[in-house]
Amino acid sequence: TAVAMVADCSFDECTLHGDTCTNVGQTCEDPGPLVENDWLCKCVDPSVGSKVGNVAECVLDECVKTCPTCAGDACSKEGQTCVDPNTSDKSTSDWVCTCPPPSHGSAIANTASCILDECKETCATCAGTTCSDANQECRDTNQDSKSLSDWECICPPPANTTAVAMVADCSFDECTLHGDTCTNVGQTCEDPGPLVENDWLCKCVDPSVGSKVGNVAECVLDECVKTCPTCAGTTCSAVGQTCLDADTSANSTGDWNCTCASPESGTALVSAAHCTIDECAVTCATCSNGACTGAMQTCHDPDKSASNRTNWVCTCVPPAYDFAVAQAATCVYNECHEHEKDCHQVGQICVDPNTDPLSVNDWQCECVPPATNAGTSNTGGPAMCDYPGECPMHEATCLAAGQTCDDLDPTPSSTGDWVCECVPPATGYPTNTQQAGVANCTLNECEIQCATCADSGSGNLCLLNGQNCVDPDTNPLALGDWYCECVDPQTPKTMTVATAALADCELLECDKTCSTCSNGACTGVGQTCQDPDTDISSTNDWICTCVPPAVGSATGKAAECVCDECLTSTTCTDAGQTCYDADKTC
Repeated sequence: TAVAMVADCSFDECTLHGDTCTNVGQTCEDPGPLVENDWLCKCVDPSVGSKVGNVAECVLDECVKTCPTCAGDACSKEGQTCVDPNTSDKSTSDWVCTCPPPSHGSAIANTASCILDECKETCATCAGTTCSDANQECRDTNQDSKSLSDWECICPPPANTTAVAMVADCSFDECTLHGDTCTNVGQTCEDPGPLVENDWLCKCVDPSVGSKVGNVAECVLDECVKTCPTCAGTTCSAVGQTCLDADTSANSTGDWNCTCASPESGTALVSAAHCTIDECAVTCATCSNGACTGAMQTCHDPDKSASNRTNWVCTCVPPAYDFAVAQAATCVYNECHEHEKDCHQVGQICVDPNTDPLSVNDWQCECVPPATNAGTSNTGGPAMCDYPGECPMHEATCLAAGQTCDDLDPTPSSTGDWVCECVPPATGYPTNTQQAGVANCTLNECEIQCATCADSGSGNLCLLNGQNCVDPDTNPLALGDWYCECVDPQTPKTMTVATAALADCELLECDKTCSTCSNGACTGVGQTCQDPDTDISSTNDWICTCVPPAVGSATGKAAECVCDECLTSTTCTDAGQTCYDADKTC
């Protein structure tokens, strides 16, 4: 599955069938992840072979492949032929090198020791014929296949003379007279019948071939046949190519070329050719064979090297797309590639439920979460969507500030216009109605009525008790922090402020100036002032007291002081008399 997009339905069947192959030492491949039952077992190099849906029958031709037990080019380097009698991949080291004619000999898993008795070969110019035609005996003392032209003709008795690689001069060699005719042009002179007159001949020197009786020979050098410093040898055949010598004249050397075998193409002068093959243009076992064109697809061979087969590619014709190597592609045509902008312009996504190239005009727009469809998505156009707006994503920001979220325009094309709004009884507005963010809200608990306010429904507690109400923090989240404050001339008894409660106030009438206070009535006439009860409900109870030696006091006014000198004098009492002060004015 895939969310809001086409799922990748590919499946590697080797995850189910891999053991079938690996249990016999083969590999499992699934060339088409979208094609069912196309898995195959494939032989491990250097073995070759594969089989769809079962174990492959592996072939190992040790004469073709290169491996630790294979022939490689061991035979061909010696000019020998390699044959693998049993190409089963379980049968190794049974390849055979066989000597090329006219030599003979073979060896298993090794180069052969070739034997060539030149006297037993029969041809017009061979040793056996040459000697026997002259009625002479032929002898090859070294029969190693690499030791050539060392045979001897032995004259019959009584001559008993010998000659190497030629008829012995049993009586008279005409080449003693005519040899220069041949040697002056680089040929050899031979007298095949020492007893026959005028049968001497000029013979071309190997690797050229040709001879002529009584005159210079016309030599032929086919460099594709012979082995010489400038000849092809097995250069072409060793790589399965054809050798051609355009000019077989003995004087024309180094002009042979190798030509690639059909359907491959390519030629090279004096070397093996670099062969190429366009697998899309030809028919062969590993080529496209119309697999692409038959599926109305284009074929492309990215690497035309003959050594790299089965790499041709089938490509779907636009607007369909996809490709496959060595097989027809499973083409996909997603109409959303062309119509995606139609959906994006309205904040929706494009979905093509069927990407088969034959299924067209079935694309549709779908709502993007958190928006939901009000009904079925429209085919070939925008869907009808319900948009919750931006508040579900930003509501936490407002809630953290004790506010509510409002999206002025919930459609996807309008973003960044959500605002936080104050929750009554808090008041305030967003800092910028065109920009998302927390509002600047206030809540003065002294000015409104609420459960946590100074006025919870029966009037302002502070004002009803003659005190001021103070809310130090009007943030709506700071609730219950209001307090009552003493009103002058009242003063708080302590510095501690009690929140959400009346202040503990007192009225010091001797210190304050108020309608009920002393207003300096005592101190103004030199008397002391005392307030016996500082409760705010106790007023006009202040007392003026005369300063000694004067005596007297009065409540709520200045005292009438009396200065009785008898109280301080002992003159009369010392004389046993009574003292009386007729004027007690101070």
